Amino acid sequence: MSTSASALAQTLAQHGDEDIAQAVQLFISLRPDFRELLAKVIEEEPIPRYNGTVVSFNREKGFGFLQSDQVTAEFGKDAFCSSNEIGDFRVGSEVTFTVIVNKNNQPQARLLQGPDGSVPQEERGVEVGDDEERRLYCGQVGVSTAQWV
Repeated sequence: MSTSASALAQTLAQHGDEDIAQAVQLFISLRPDFRELLAKVIEEEPIPRYNGTVVSFNREKGFGFLQSDQVTAEFGKDAFCSSNEIGDFRVGSEVTFTVIVNKNNQPQARLLQGPDGSVPQEERGVEVGDDEERRLYCGQVGVSTAQWV
């Protein structure tokens, strides 16, 4: 499953069911042949959701891991989580998520949500360092500035 598919699903998750249904209707008006693929997807079982905890995340490197007993039982290890998915969740956050098997045959978390169904908001900036030496770590692209705050 591609990163762009995950990003599109994350965008859809931020909208209500009626809005999504109307968007799909509009999309089908643009690409009528899509109905066949959509019908096949609807017949399949939904991809399972897992419960877990963010146990590590390095914003500078852009990845971390989610611990889930369910994922460990099924895949034998924690789920990898990229900066594309983490948003504003922090180490210790309880989350639900979908797992795909990535190109390295490893479990990778997609579509994180809080236990209340909240979706992660795009990280706008995180302060790093102590009171005397703070710098701003800018968002998900991993650009570090020399600007003191």
